[in-house]
Amino acid sequence: MGGACILLFEVNSNVEELFCLVPFLVIMSFAATALAAPTDKSADPAFRDIDRSALIKRAFEVQPKSYAPYSNFNVAAAVLCGSGKIYTGVNVENASYPAGICAERNAIFHAAAEGERQIKAIAIIGGPKGVVSDYCSPCGVCRQVMREFGDPKKVLVIMAKSPTDYQEMTLEELLPLSFGPENLN
Repeated sequence: MGGACILLFEVNSNVEELFCLVPFLVIMSFAATALAAPTDKSADPAFRDIDRSALIKRAFEVQPKSYAPYSNFNVAAAVLCGSGKIYTGVNVENASYPAGICAERNAIFHAAAEGERQIKAIAIIGGPKGVVSDYCSPCGVCRQVMREFGDPKKVLVIMAKSPTDYQEMTLEELLPLSFGPENLN
């Protein structure tokens, strides 16, 4: 990034233009880091015991229960907790839009209501009118809620089209430089 700043300074030779571009370059550098490509985590010992297919199938089982009359984008999630139990959730919309809830948070809050405090993995599926044809990634708020209940290096986020066609990333890859409970101590 430093080389780019020097080059811009030499080309423009205007200090004000340089300082206007520096925040842009920092943001672009951060964005490039944050957009890490999904990689296969099955060889990683932390994720080896996760039955991805079973987790994805649980999400597909509950997707028809999604309530999305406004967006018509039906999402479902299945979260695997530290206890080994799986909890599911769907998106539930509301005419007062902010009052709705995403499938991921619904599943995590379901788990929390049952006493769970650690998540290991979450499978997410979604698509228009319930047709899953692309990978569905979690929104920023859902990523932050996942962060509350898991170590970002150890939470596996599975975005699936089918039980055999999915992408996976750690929460840390999806939410770099995150803020969590330990930051408040």
